[in-house]
Amino acid sequence: MVLFLSFNNKSFTRSRATSQMCEKYYMSSADHEAQIEVFYLPSYSPELNPDEYLNGNLKTFVHSGEPIRDHKDLESKTRAFMKTLIKRPAQVRNYFKHPKVAYAA
Repeated sequence: MVLFLSFNNKSFTRSRATSQMCEKYYMSSADHEAQIEVFYLPSYSPELNPDEYLNGNLKTFVHSGEPIRDHKDLESKTRAFMKTLIKRPAQVRNYFKHPKVAYAA
């Protein structure tokens, strides 16, 4: 199994705590089969971050339909959106099809 991590290039993403987290993940995997590949993105580059494409769809979903009235509504709509993604792997793959995100595909 390979775990891909993409970080912006902020100093805390290169910290000892981040390195320890990666090492802990590796050490806790069965027979150390897990691999971690880290990509450092330029400090401000949302177009290179697949999460930003997901966030755009999430915001559209959250703002559709009934207005959000409180934190509970926001959490409920966010969970509903994420559950739909579980059932739509093709949609998740689409987040990685943009040419600027091809490095993560």
